[in-house]
Amino acid sequence: MRSIFGLLERVGWLKIKKAVSETHLETAGRESVIRLETIVKTGSPTIILPMQNVYAHFEEVLGEHTAHFLFPRTVSARISPTCALFAIEPKGECTLEQIIFRTVAIAKMYGWQSRVVRTHTHFISALIKRVLGKLIVLHRPIQSVQRGRELGEFTQELICGLKESLRRANIRCDDLCLSRNAGAEGGVVCLAHRDLGLPNIMVNEENDVFFIDPRAHVVSACAVQRGARFASPAIDLAGFAIGLARIELEIQRRQASFRLSAIQYVRHEIDGMLRDREITPFLLRLSETVVWAGYAACQCSQCRDPCRAWLRQRSIMQAKQCLKALAPLA
Repeated sequence: MRSIFGLLERVGWLKIKKAVSETHLETAGRESVIRLETIVKTGSPTIILPMQNVYAHFEEVLGEHTAHFLFPRTVSARISPTCALFAIEPKGECTLEQIIFRTVAIAKMYGWQSRVVRTHTHFISALIKRVLGKLIVLHRPIQSVQRGRELGEFTQELICGLKESLRRANIRCDDLCLSRNAGAEGGVVCLAHRDLGLPNIMVNEENDVFFIDPRAHVVSACAVQRGARFASPAIDLAGFAIGLARIELEIQRRQASFRLSAIQYVRHEIDGMLRDREITPFLLRLSETVVWAGYAACQCSQCRDPCRAWLRQRSIMQAKQCLKALAPLA
């Protein structure tokens, strides 16, 4: 703990206060009580500083006001050649994943067919609609770029990420031949989160949603590798939809009849973007394959938990099915 305080002192209050959240608690007479909060990450500059670069890229393209409508405020500082600090403004104590999984605890108390569970699922639907609304802002088309070139570079990023995940997951796919040109044929160019899993969506006390931990590269063997400057909305929509599908599967292990009806809103958004040619079937399928393969390859403690081995096998199966469906499109 002392080391963190020492690092904060070295960075200085004026630098760090941008990433501090102020919560007014009470007023007693002439005295006010305010809680100050921030989240601090420390580590190698080669890991920490690229995190700040991603947020800075969003702020540069979107503008400060719009960027902070979607993401928390952040600051970073190099402390030494081997240490850097990254501070993040807190944007809620619950993730969307936690709120959806709370359905299980509510059902244990009141029953799966209770009004309380129905009210909670309506609340989840409202949050998912809010996420989609903010994605519309994040995915505004970038006009002043060469669309084909940018989409081609992003397609190459997806292909490299897919190959890396397949290698980690030990999934063979010798006959798949993908070309970056296949993704350059249509669709909009935009910013993208690139890792829009449910744990990376925060919900605050006002039931607003914010995105955290965006990536500069979909997946890679090197944590600091940079991807394309811009992307396709397909990667975020695929990641969001698959995240919802996975948590639905987990809840169904406890209640087989459970359906997360809010998934329909994401699918409706995807169908609309396909119809309006804002995304292409190839980029959508490639993005879905990348996301499922990423889950199949994940080595985090949660994914490696023996109790969730069934979900890992499901991810492997889904990745293989997506590969088969991708081949004709490629």
